Amino acid sequence: NLHIALREITEATAQTVEVKRVSVWLYNSERSKIECVDLYDATTHCHSSGMTFWKANFPVFFQALEQERSIA
Repeated sequence: NLHIALREITEATAQTVEVKRVSVWLYNSERSKIECVDLYDATTHCHSSGMTFWKANFPVFFQALEQERSIA
């Protein structure tokens, strides 16, 4: 189950790297937006998802995504 795997991965990553938030975002097929498929908050031990960023609203951010594999 992808949903369960992502929850485990984000929790383990937060513990390993000692950060408070870890998230996984995926592009839609047109690459016009990204959607959060899992965000783990280590402070509250909660997961959330569904947030969306549209390329039209954040062009500089999407340009950085196109140039880098990840953004810290």
